Amino acid sequence: MSASQIIIDALWSKICLPKQYQTPDGIDPSIFNVIGVNNNYLRVQTNGGTILQIQKESFRAAIDYLIRHSHISYDSRCRIGASIPNPGPLDAATRIPVQANATMVITYVLPILAATGVLMIDGNRPNAVWINL
Repeated sequence: MSASQIIIDALWSKICLPKQYQTPDGIDPSIFNVIGVNNNYLRVQTNGGTILQIQKESFRAAIDYLIRHSHISYDSRCRIGASIPNPGPLDAATRIPVQANATMVITYVLPILAATGVLMIDGNRPNAVWINL
């Protein structure tokens, strides 16, 4: 079992319902709510009412990417690169299946992980993130 899988399995139970979060962009954030969690995925509802199902694997992929690329401090932070048509590497890594036209979930995954304390987000543009272990 990988380190990222162990971390996500340990943190998964810390995701409480219902819980309101804010997307990472400090200049133009959006509110969303976690409305359901099970062993394999969670569901979020956007401020506009859209409901998305995000697989647990997306959370593991985010942690794995940050660890593999040594984004472990503010000085080595990773640009989030959230873009629907042109995802950055971290954004692309969290899409299931991992392909550019899959649903963008990074803007939901990162704030949820940050709330557990495992990572930190810099909401200034360009938005960035790093592991907080």
